[in-house]
Amino acid sequence: MPQLPSGTPIAADPSPLRALLREQRSGFRAHELMALKQIESLLGWLDMLVLDPDDPASSAPVGRLADRERYADAREWNETDRLAMREFIRFKVLPSMARVMDAVRDGQAAMLRDEGPPGALARMWKFGCHPLQSEPE
Repeated sequence: MPQLPSGTPIAADPSPLRALLREQRSGFRAHELMALKQIESLLGWLDMLVLDPDDPASSAPVGRLADRERYADAREWNETDRLAMREFIRFKVLPSMARVMDAVRDGQAAMLRDEGPPGALARMWKFGCHPLQSEPE
């Protein structure tokens, strides 16, 4: 189990991402699937766990990996722990997500080819007119 220099055990839980990928063909999640453009965007779908060293099984997600800096600010992590977390993501989490990103891209392509409502929703997202799509930043 990875551990920050302060001794805090951490982990990444892909459960939310697995749920999204299981439901990708329904069309109800088209806007979420189509928004995944690069491997870093998967961090918004991975739960961040800060484990209780005395009872790791009881630990619950504390947020998403994409929001780790906000969590670190709220807990006043030192710079050493922050750097260790960034390195954990860069060297462990992101490389482990490369095949997942390939599967996401395959799912996006399949959705775009779909003749039914899922395909229509995916194409609406691609062309910037999906009802749940916000204005580009």
